Amino acid sequence: EREREREREQLKWFTSVTEPRQRERERERERERERDSTNYKKKLHACKDAYVKAAAKNSTYLLSLRTTFPIQFKWIQQRESFPRSQEQKRAWRRRADVPVRQATSTHAMGFSRKKPSRRERLRRFQGTEKRKTTMMVKSMSQRQSF
Repeated sequence: EREREREREQLKWFTSVTEPRQRERERERERERERDSTNYKKKLHACKDAYVKAAAKNSTYLLSLRTTFPIQFKWIQQRESFPRSQEQKRAWRRRADVPVRQATSTHAMGFSRKKPSRRERLRRFQGTEKRKTTMMVKSMSQRQSF
């Protein structure tokens, strides 16, 4: 009887210690979940706004946006803050090396990558002749896939 009583007491004490902590943890999780969802919504809206703006400007570089809102978000943000002065504009063009002419898959994903020139490509693969030729073949097949 006494044994049971003691166990009950211990259990009471244990729950009194651990339960508030658990409740606190739960509350934290809830808060985080809410924060995440609101952030996501904000980002989504920002993306949609940017897309609408771009469509209004009749620009082609954001046409891939419909499918990739969340991924595209940061990239749009960068593209949205266009600088004003002539010099800044020039610097900006240098920085934004995403080609507007074609939406490659990487471009659609929002990663900017300048296509290396033929000379650069050859210099990079200057090991053996065989390697060079396979590289050329590869680049040809890539060109057709676009």
